[in-house]
Amino acid sequence: TTGHEHTETAARREALVQILRRDAVRRQADLVRLLERAGHAATQSSVSRDLRELGVAKRGDRYLLPDDPAPASAGFAAVAGFVRGIRTAGDCLTV
Repeated sequence: TTGHEHTETAARREALVQILRRDAVRRQADLVRLLERAGHAATQSSVSRDLRELGVAKRGDRYLLPDDPAPASAGFAAVAGFVRGIRTAGDCLTV
């Protein structure tokens, strides 16, 4: 890669980080569109490569930076409406 390409890649990745800090992004196609709107040339393959290099992970339905906390899990509240009863059996709990 040339110095110019390296500079463009670094600028695109910085913009990507800013977008992910600001918005809950669910699809790479959305990232491509947001990067292009911000003035950066991007394709799905370049975004995929950038996400991998930045250590971005998809958790649940959105992309998260490595230093972002995982979205709070709904835990038991997500299934509470399906519970018909609770019984203990020694140290075990049957729901």
